[in-house]
Amino acid sequence: MWMRACVPGAAGLLALSLLAGIAAFLPAVPGAWAATPPRQPQAPARTAEREAVVQNATDMPLRELYLRPEGAAERGADRLGNEMLGPDASTRLRLGRGRECVFDVTAVFADDSEEKRARQDLCRNPRLVFGDPAVPKRSLLIENRSGQALRELYALPAGRLRDQNGTPNNTPNNTPNWGVDRLGEEPVGDGETFRLTLRVPDCRVDLRAVYEDDEAEEKRGVDACAVRNLVFDGSGVPHPPDIPLSFLNRHDAPIAELYVSGTDKDEWGPDRLETPLERGSRRRLDIPVDCTADMRIVFPNGAAEERREVDLCAETLIVLRPGWTVAARLDAGLAEPPPPRPGSLRLRNAARVPVVQLYVDAGRKEGGGPERGPDRLGRNVLGVGETLDLAPPEPGACGARLLAVLRDGTEIHHDSVDLCSGQELALR
Repeated sequence: MWMRACVPGAAGLLALSLLAGIAAFLPAVPGAWAATPPRQPQAPARTAEREAVVQNATDMPLRELYLRPEGAAERGADRLGNEMLGPDASTRLRLGRGRECVFDVTAVFADDSEEKRARQDLCRNPRLVFGDPAVPKRSLLIENRSGQALRELYALPAGRLRDQNGTPNNTPNNTPNWGVDRLGEEPVGDGETFRLTLRVPDCRVDLRAVYEDDEAEEKRGVDACAVRNLVFDGSGVPHPPDIPLSFLNRHDAPIAELYVSGTDKDEWGPDRLETPLERGSRRRLDIPVDCTADMRIVFPNGAAEERREVDLCAETLIVLRPGWTVAARLDAGLAEPPPPRPGSLRLRNAARVPVVQLYVDAGRKEGGGPERGPDRLGRNVLGVGETLDLAPPEPGACGARLLAVLRDGTEIHHDSVDLCSGQELALR
């Protein structure tokens, strides 16, 4: 029996051709027609680290910055770390990947002043500006002509040392609060300059310079808009009034150096003797120092003696002798002077100020008037309480007129004195 073969028609042939063409482009791997596995879930994207810009538009370094998240009990660590943000500088501050946006901000400047801002939304406005960039800058070239190093410099807007009630803005130890030293760690040597830049709304500023010897000079109300160069020469350093002191050397050796310094000073200051004070010599010195002072003498061999906290307003005569550093009185041990030399006149200064000039009119001019001789004191002075034995300018010229000029300009006249009397004459 014959079977009839199944021959596809035209439509079938076309379908087979299409399937063969598609199969040619499919990978020939086992399971190529298997079901596609389900997609694995992907990890969520990590939150980007946020930043905020901090700008210091003041003339003071920003030393510390704290951001306390809203509701937190502590303000946390200083966000600046070991760095300071200088004047007119800015920095980027990393806020981390937290979700906090609102912070209470505290900025601490180099002068210990603080600026606080509550509820700052750093997500909406990631920028913190301290100070006012619109406040103008004032620039001064500071020149040191004091003869020593300028160690510290302070500057504030004029009147800042007083609060709104007129009360001085002092520190806890009752000293004026001048703020931060503008020089930092670099002093300004004598003859050198320093450029000072300030942000102040007005032109007037107050300045204070502290020198190497701890003396300070202040300049108040300087017009920083008109003045470009400002000289500190030490002329404005306040000095105590001069105290007239007499030093008598009763040691067995000359005194080569003498120092008198306030008890609050760290250094002895300058040597007060231009030339050595010889044995038995007395010298008058006017010294600008407070009443309570320390004293030091140095001998030619380098040995030294010191005495602390001497009341110079009470002890105006200082007898420098063995044991003077512990003596109850510094004028003790002063022997009474011998009587005037025969044929001389002893003058005692009983006035309240020194005698700086002394004239004896012994002769006559051609016109008949008295002839004023030379100043008998020369470069010396006759201190308060001191004496001078005055001999006639010529043998036998005993009668004379005398004129003494005091330091305050007062003149003392004696129209008829006997220079050979051997007596004492008080000048008052």
